[in-house]
Amino acid sequence: MPNDELMTGLGLREPLNGYSVPVAVGVGSDVLSPTEASGGVPAGFSGDKYSQDLLDKAKQEYGFIAKQNPVVQVGKGEGYAETWPKYEPGAPEQPRPLTMAPGRVGVEVFNPQEFKPADLAGEMLHTDPYANMVRDYIRKSLTPQQVDAIKQASGDYQMSIQMGLPEDRAIQNAVDSAIRGYAIGQWPAEVNAGIGYTPQQKYVMDNLVKYMKQGKL
Repeated sequence: MPNDELMTGLGLREPLNGYSVPVAVGVGSDVLSPTEASGGVPAGFSGDKYSQDLLDKAKQEYGFIAKQNPVVQVGKGEGYAETWPKYEPGAPEQPRPLTMAPGRVGVEVFNPQEFKPADLAGEMLHTDPYANMVRDYIRKSLTPQQVDAIKQASGDYQMSIQMGLPEDRAIQNAVDSAIRGYAIGQWPAEVNAGIGYTPQQKYVMDNLVKYMKQGKL
């Protein structure tokens, strides 16, 4: 996406110290209280009940999830989860589950014992238009030193390389991981600090966090 289109899509205001940054409109400085979501598997585990409880708690904590209205279900697979964008059929060896309507975003949870509402929010970043524009903005603004730091910190980069993905795709996966690490706290504070984000980059991602919480710009 050309820079001018990217800036227009983000609804940018005046440049900050020479950089244009997206602003989440109408968001104050108050910190929202977390919900009582624990993310653990409840007693008398039921996949359907777990999925609905997880989705309900995640919507309470992250307003932007309700806008996408995802289908969430417990599945079997490697890792923590698999996100299915709308109309994504999957590969022959791993097709889209028949229980997920093609016209809705779907999330399969593979590790319900550890998968928290915040993790569901992280999965939904893949399919949210505003989050994707922020990701593109961050990707374009990273210095070579920051890219190297993200590659070192992200297990997704190493996994992508081992899977034979191109370098650019591996870096994109690493940047996705870094944004989740910052936005929902998947990475420790010292790891995020080690990336060396500029004030402008932090400002962009802080506004993404506010958008995720409030569900609007």
